[in-house]
Amino acid sequence: MAKRIANSASAQAIAELQEFQGSNLKGVWINGVYEVYSYWTLMASFDPRNGDQFINPNKYSRTTSKQMNYVRQGFENIGR
Repeated sequence: MAKRIANSASAQAIAELQEFQGSNLKGVWINGVYEVYSYWTLMASFDPRNGDQFINPNKYSRTTSKQMNYVRQGFENIGR
């Protein structure tokens, strides 16, 4: 079961590739790929088998943009 955290703590959880559930942001492992969602929209993914990363390039509301900042920050620090 995913650990419940504040969205503001999600960058650290993402950097550590931990499953988590924020108020509307979550990180999960699906078929060996780490994925981060805002509600039901895929925001980013990371495949540790080959290092492939995807970060959703779309523009969103101010709230979702703030979440994306946490996601980007977390992905910049994976493995550090």
